[in-house]
Amino acid sequence: MGKSNGGDEEVVEENGNEKKDRKDQEKGLVGYSVRFDHRVPPGTKIKYVTEGMLLQELLRDPHLRQYSAIIVDEIHERSVDVDLLSGFLKQIVTGDKAGRGGIPLKVVVMSATAQVERIKKFFSSDDSLKKGTSGEEVEYLEIEGRQFPVEVIHEPKPVPDIQEALLKTVFKIHTQEPLSDKHGKKDILCFLTGQEEIEAAQRLIEEFAETLDPKVPKVKVFPLFGQLSMEAQHEAFQPIKHPFTRKIVLATNIAETSVTVPGVRYVVDCGKAKVKQYRPRLGMESLLAKPISKSSAIQRTGRAGREGPGKCFRLYTADTFATLQKTDLPEILRTDVLGAVLTMKARGIDDVLSFPLMDRPEIDAVENALVHLHVLGALGDDGRITDTGRKMVLFPVTAPYARVLLAAADPRYDCLLETIDIISCITAGDDIFMQVRSEEDKEAVDVYRKELQRREGDLITYLNTMQRFVSTPSADRGTFCKQRRINVRNMRQALNIRKQLRSLSVKNKMLAEFPMPDAEVTYQPVSPETAERILKAFLKGFAMKTAVLAPDASYVTAHGKHVVAIHPSSSLHGVKREAIMFLEHVYTQKNYAKKVSAIQAGWIAEALAA
Repeated sequence: MGKSNGGDEEVVEENGNEKKDRKDQEKGLVGYSVRFDHRVPPGTKIKYVTEGMLLQELLRDPHLRQYSAIIVDEIHERSVDVDLLSGFLKQIVTGDKAGRGGIPLKVVVMSATAQVERIKKFFSSDDSLKKGTSGEEVEYLEIEGRQFPVEVIHEPKPVPDIQEALLKTVFKIHTQEPLSDKHGKKDILCFLTGQEEIEAAQRLIEEFAETLDPKVPKVKVFPLFGQLSMEAQHEAFQPIKHPFTRKIVLATNIAETSVTVPGVRYVVDCGKAKVKQYRPRLGMESLLAKPISKSSAIQRTGRAGREGPGKCFRLYTADTFATLQKTDLPEILRTDVLGAVLTMKARGIDDVLSFPLMDRPEIDAVENALVHLHVLGALGDDGRITDTGRKMVLFPVTAPYARVLLAAADPRYDCLLETIDIISCITAGDDIFMQVRSEEDKEAVDVYRKELQRREGDLITYLNTMQRFVSTPSADRGTFCKQRRINVRNMRQALNIRKQLRSLSVKNKMLAEFPMPDAEVTYQPVSPETAERILKAFLKGFAMKTAVLAPDASYVTAHGKHVVAIHPSSSLHGVKREAIMFLEHVYTQKNYAKKVSAIQAGWIAEALAA
């Protein structure tokens, strides 16, 4: 029996079930398989897996013969992997059972918010249903949740300044509402769009709190967003010990569904969230604050009623709420489908446009992905997957990174270990380098960061960072990260990725043997010659993300001829070079290139030709 679990980083043991879970694991009853950890002892009856890992299993076993049932939880999150998995599961459920020895597969999908009728229709209606199957086999069971009533208060008219409205609302709650009742503490959870907005709101709230009458309870403000250290995130979940203090948590939509902050009885909702939107015609992503959906607004409201009756203050009007989209746009409609198309091709789906999906991406997006995969060498001229493409899907990274790994193992480049170090840092979550806001802190941090930076740009800087990190004694790594404002949690994750990519490289005969332990390696900065080989290997995956310096000193992309600026987070910001390669192309306030390296213009044609 398999269970799909949305978390991709770790399996968390909770509350009093921890000991029982461990005993079950020891007995071999429960196992798990996540991106960087795999523990499935003999005799396992229940296995927790991520959607991505189950998709990997489908490549090896298209009929999932080792499972009698699959449970897909949180299907409403509608990630690309969830949608792909749903399509493959539908094919198994409605298709010929011969591949499973005549034994049907039971599929259970669970959600607190999903559109039930739509999901029933997806799994039951199909022109290609085999004889003996019918929509009547799709059954629906509703379990009533435990939720206290929540009063919703809208703004009477549109708010011109969200930060000002937030400040007024927070202190209206704080000065007029009780600190606790028979159900417990009555803390405040505010939803904002991102780190910058959260930090600005925190400063305003803390400054205003200093002006309050001493008879008014104190406030303690906690930020909660993805790039925070694990320790800082943990603080937001701890109760305030002082009885005369109210906790105020300022969060992104990370607190909407995936985690519950204890003690929250008041929610303040700004009505927006930052959303990534891929633009296939431009080959770039935008990251802009956009109105949330009604479903998200309802989810946010529900956070006030988990532990007792609550209130939700929406910083927008009831008329605005009425105009919101019913549900969030599924990820497959707003993201690059490159990986999804490669997965389908690897699974033997030649006509990807006919593959069953709850929502179909734009044809432009699919065509763009097919062209890109052909450029990467993953698809041949006939559109079928190549040997290169089959090797690429063996690695749990995006298609361009997988292509880079294959190139790095080529004797012409011979830089696989260095490339693994770089990719591990980049794919470990948010940027390992945390943003530093205050000028005073920035000056101190820059002194240490300059030791890591290389003139070649961000990729070799990531390599330098990883090599310096692993050559630092374990007891000193915390200090190493703190001085440079490096996210310790992400570096630990990077080490996990590094270990897995090294292991897969040995397994796939790209490395002859597993490298020696880090404790036995002495740090040596990479030579300019090796740096050049590394950048040329990366061009095999990112030749379409390059730009050349124009006469007016702007950078113009080689593909699409768009003007891009180097993002301020890059070590090459403000530097002019002949040409650049960038791994991310994002529109925020302007058209930005991120994770940038300096290259020679001639290398671009060389990478595309070979």
